[in-house]
Amino acid sequence: SAMIVAKDGRADILDNYFKKYNSPMAGLGSAIVESADRHKIPFGYLAAIGQCEGNLGKTIPHNSYNTWGWGIYGTTMTKFSSWEEAIETVSKGLRENYFDLGLDTPEKIMPKYTPPSQGSWAICVGTFLSELK
Repeated sequence: SAMIVAKDGRADILDNYFKKYNSPMAGLGSAIVESADRHKIPFGYLAAIGQCEGNLGKTIPHNSYNTWGWGIYGTTMTKFSSWEEAIETVSKGLRENYFDLGLDTPEKIMPKYTPPSQGSWAICVGTFLSELK
């Protein structure tokens, strides 16, 4: 007889995505899925926003671990001590400052997350969310 074991493949999806784009975040798929689940947000948002804001960690302020543009505006620069700290902070912030307010699509998130955007941010995030399905 055969046994079928179901496995949550979301971390693998993220890690494969990070490898595809040569991201320094490769290997962090599990951390993202765990944090997204803890804060009850869709797991793909961290990768999609991170892709649009900081090219998955390749074009970010030096030693900031901030591929999300989180708390970066004017002369303010938010840096994190690790990818894990950044993932947890951004996941929690997305839950409390966006999803809890009903801002649960790229189009609804955009006016608050990146007010100057004229639609391109939502299109970018939506495109990468689709890639993660």
